[in-house]
Amino acid sequence: MSVKKIYLFLLIIFVLGLSLLSYWFYFQKDDSDNNINKYDIMSIEESYFLFKSDFSLEEYQEILTKLEDQKQKLEKNQKNPIAWYYFGYYKNRLGDKEGARLAWEKAFEYNPERFATANNLGDIYSHYYNNYERAEFFYLKALELKANYSIYFKLADVYQYKMENKKNSIEPLMKKAMEEIPQSELDFLCYLYDFYEDINNQEKMREYREKIIIIKPDYEF
Repeated sequence: MSVKKIYLFLLIIFVLGLSLLSYWFYFQKDDSDNNINKYDIMSIEESYFLFKSDFSLEEYQEILTKLEDQKQKLEKNQKNPIAWYYFGYYKNRLGDKEGARLAWEKAFEYNPERFATANNLGDIYSHYYNNYERAEFFYLKALELKANYSIYFKLADVYQYKMENKKNSIEPLMKKAMEEIPQSELDFLCYLYDFYEDINNQEKMREYREKIIIIKPDYEF
């Protein structure tokens, strides 16, 4: 074998060796490296508290104490939905939205029949995560548990402004709201009138205008 061929052979071996070494380092990282950005659901990490400056020192310490209390309850029983709910509630107050979301998901997992948990998850997915399908799921669940004035409007807004394919769901949703909360019928009718005005559906505008006038003849359009 000539010297030139030997050098070429050694160069190929060297390159292959570097490739194998790089492959090994990439896939054999310690788990702590792979998980460095993962959120620890039980942590109380103050760097996530975006609203910390909104509180006085005393208020802040009081909330931290309540967080620690809920954490201690969870360390004794990780299936405690009330402790998960309040663990998320206090994290949310401090601006730790990811911590609140994860805690409320746990609360919902262990007790899907708590109205406040479903409502809060709907809000956080709608306002902070822009996950409108998930928000819809929780708002609908909340409405199964209790007919609620504000949730009907929040869900209708999600359908109108965030989920183009769900605009046809607004009218049946508002009709259900009128059945469930008849004392607020005028507000729901006005929402429908404004919605149809927004999309320039003249026929529906006339329909709901007439219904509004029956209830409130002096209503200003």
